[in-house]
Amino acid sequence: MPKPATSSGPALRRNQACQQCRRRKLKCDAGRPHCGTCVRQWNALIAVPPPVGFSHPPAPTCSYDPVEGVPVAPESIEDPLERIRVIEAQIEDLQNKLQNARREAKQNGHDAGKSPSPPTQLSPEMARSTRGTTSGSDKSKDRSPTISPQPYLFSSSPASSRPSASPSVSVSERKHATPYARPRAATRANTATGGSSHAPIRRPPTSSRSLPADYSPQAQADKDWDPNLPAPNIVMHLAELFFQNDPCSSRILHRSSFVSSLSLPTTHPDFPPLILLHAICCASSRWASHDAPSRQEKFAEFHAAKTRAMLEAALRANATDLPTFQASIILQYWAYAEGRNLDIKFNARPFLEPTPSNTQMEEKRRAWWSLVMFDRYVSLGAWKPSVTEADLMAIELPICTVDFECESLVSPNSQKVHDPTFFLSHPIGYTDSYIILIKATLLFGKVTEYNLTVDSRSSRRSGDPRDTTVFRALDRLVAVDFLQSLPDDYKSCLGAGSNGSMVDADLYLAHVLPYAATISLHNAHIDYSNPGCPSAVRCIQAARSIIRNYFLLNSTLFDTKRLHPFVTVCWYLAAVVLVQLCKRHITTGDRGGEATVWGEIETLKLAMLEFGNISPIGLRQEKLLQETIDDVIQKPVLPANFGLDIPMYTYPLQDLTVSLSEHGSPEGSSSFSTTGYL
Repeated sequence: MPKPATSSGPALRRNQACQQCRRRKLKCDAGRPHCGTCVRQWNALIAVPPPVGFSHPPAPTCSYDPVEGVPVAPESIEDPLERIRVIEAQIEDLQNKLQNARREAKQNGHDAGKSPSPPTQLSPEMARSTRGTTSGSDKSKDRSPTISPQPYLFSSSPASSRPSASPSVSVSERKHATPYARPRAATRANTATGGSSHAPIRRPPTSSRSLPADYSPQAQADKDWDPNLPAPNIVMHLAELFFQNDPCSSRILHRSSFVSSLSLPTTHPDFPPLILLHAICCASSRWASHDAPSRQEKFAEFHAAKTRAMLEAALRANATDLPTFQASIILQYWAYAEGRNLDIKFNARPFLEPTPSNTQMEEKRRAWWSLVMFDRYVSLGAWKPSVTEADLMAIELPICTVDFECESLVSPNSQKVHDPTFFLSHPIGYTDSYIILIKATLLFGKVTEYNLTVDSRSSRRSGDPRDTTVFRALDRLVAVDFLQSLPDDYKSCLGAGSNGSMVDADLYLAHVLPYAATISLHNAHIDYSNPGCPSAVRCIQAARSIIRNYFLLNSTLFDTKRLHPFVTVCWYLAAVVLVQLCKRHITTGDRGGEATVWGEIETLKLAMLEFGNISPIGLRQEKLLQETIDDVIQKPVLPANFGLDIPMYTYPLQDLTVSLSEHGSPEGSSSFSTTGYL
């Protein structure tokens, strides 16, 4: 008679086995840190090479139920939200112990303010050091910016209890503890020698995205430092990230003057205004790495809400100035990259008056033209630009960036928008990539104005609008003449350097915009059922030129996520043209052409998704493209389905009013449509 099977060990109590074995109803020996069953399954898994694009887990997945009285290691928790809650609970417990220790020391007659603070022990999950790169454009190295949220959570340098200079930040708001600003520390005891504050040591600007070498959560701050801002050295680091990586609004500030002003005491008249610092913290947050992406989003939302509140208070009080205007532009570009649109009614005319300072006057010019370009970007296919061509003559074009940064004494740029040769003339000494981008953006705006002024559908009854002189002149200017007129140094979208080591984001967008404008101009006239349709030929050529420029950029070491966010809209316009072309190949049975076009579409989709890793507008455009693919490809193959209008809107019309509260904003609300009026 066979003997009954006996277990190799004592029977386990209820829920003592690991969660994975209980879920799969497998035998478990409850070994720590990993049971034998999970180890064997993991060994069998890693013995087989993973599929392309996937990777095996670095260790067996084996977790146990928490035991009462025994702390749970955060690394053993699978759920990211639960892991964050455990870490926050540990931090709160450590802070409570630290406060109790200080309270006991003070009761025993010791001065807790003079004694050094014991180091706060953080869990490995929160104290993990981040990596930096030696070049922001090197793809072969880790390109993720490296600033963790710890400085905003655990900095314990003292802060003054004086009211904030901002009219919109109340005392109760500053007293409220928030994980996105430096918390107020206990007031230190007065010493006999008096308190003298010293400015923190500043390091020269570096190209690395890692934390500065002198970073410390206990960095000493000015006693008047605003508690809603991160520590001074973190603000300095965020400002450096802003100037190094932001392709939009960083052009409107004089870098050396701004960085040097951060080293001044907060009471100095040249210290940057709070509204500008909050806007820069918000904009540069996407270039700073965070272990928890939700922390990064909340940090950006916090400073966006602060900037918006200060801006609205300044507008109500009619106390706007140039820094307020600059902060509004920074906030608008940040919102655009987030896939939103910010509605700020702003009168820019008072800031265009001449000033004695050449640098400040150039900042005004650049802020004005940055607003004009933003107005052209968000008005694509939906409405006429708010700033008309007549208003564009109010101020000169900016001078070259190198002259602006070096504060060279040069005469203002003499180029005028109303000049017939404005788009084709590029005088030496007054032309660089930023000025070329301004011209390309204005050219794109001319196409938008033409499309909204001329009703192409109704005009078809009386004749083809493509036969008019206005259309032909605009088509040739956009599709041919503008790019051919560029100086030799700017004829390549990669700029100087054959390997792309000196790729200029402004110049790259300036080369892509004319092709996107061509697609926008011919969109209403495309007939894909006719292979000889001139509009279809022109759009297909423009779409493939956009793809060619992307391939050229992708062959370099340049980080594509540092491009202007409007480039995703250009990729989208090219992709929807290719979707219609793919529809024609499917209808005619051209399998080779269909496969080629699908590869081009997938290339642009991957480009949008990659850009979406740092700017949600990329994900939004990819989602809109997928909806277009589903709508066009899945329709029955009928002649009437050719020539479907390509959705040209950057944002769906029903989403033009979006509250920040819908996106988890801690305070305030903001709607998105475009911007400044005169």
